[in-house]
Amino acid sequence: MPKQTFVNRCLRYILRIWWPNIISNKDLWKVTGQEDINLETRKRKFRWIGHTLRKEDGEIPKAAPTLEPSGKQEERKTEKQLEKIGNQGNG
Repeated sequence: MPKQTFVNRCLRYILRIWWPNIISNKDLWKVTGQEDINLETRKRKFRWIGHTLRKEDGEIPKAAPTLEPSGKQEERKTEKQLEKIGNQGNG
């Protein structure tokens, strides 16, 4: 279920707006003082980006978007592979 649909359903439940007493989403947002959840999400992302850009150069939140992984991760072995390796040594 999309985020906005979930929010609208919750708002209608809180306000006890059920069928046949329906109102449009825009009217629902005006009554509750809410905005479109996607717009709110974008605003918060930009606020966070502005916050991280004001950090000092060496701090992790500012450096995190530009970090690149160092080297290749070690491949993990499954339990069966480890048992097989252990049995080869005993054999």
